[in-house]
Amino acid sequence: MVEKHVIIETPEPAEKIQALLDEAEGSCMAHHALRNPIPWSTRLVYNGNEIDSREG
Repeated sequence: MVEKHVIIETPEPAEKIQALLDEAEGSCMAHHALRNPIPWSTRLVYNGNEIDSREG
């Protein structure tokens, strides 16, 4: 589980701050990847030879 706390002190209205949070979460690639995990793989090819392969 990933837990985050956003603490903002501002005279701006709550609706504006909520919209800012919604926009930030919607454009964060890390946040999207954690919500929608996808299979991944990495290959390391060194001088024409595969020397490592990982996936998860």
